Amino acid sequence: MMRIMRRRRMTMTMMMTMMRMMMRMIMMRMMMMMMITMRMMMMMMRMMRMMMMMMMMMMMMMMMMMMMMEIHEEINSL
Repeated sequence: MMRIMRRRRMTMTMMMTMMRMMMRMIMMRMMMMMMITMRMMMMMMRMMRMMMMMMMMMMMMMMMMMMMMEIHEEINSL
């Protein structure tokens, strides 16, 4: 009787440890996925920021060009 109980207890503990290990593995994987996604998001954000900056610069350049053209036109008209 005691032997059977012990065996059962052993199997139970083994199962518990296995479950714990599995949980740990899953958690680790989830963390890894989260990290990768976070990194990707960060990269995307950086890219977006860069793009926005570039767009702003382009707009500024265009505005400057337009202003210059206008000034030239005014000078020519005189």
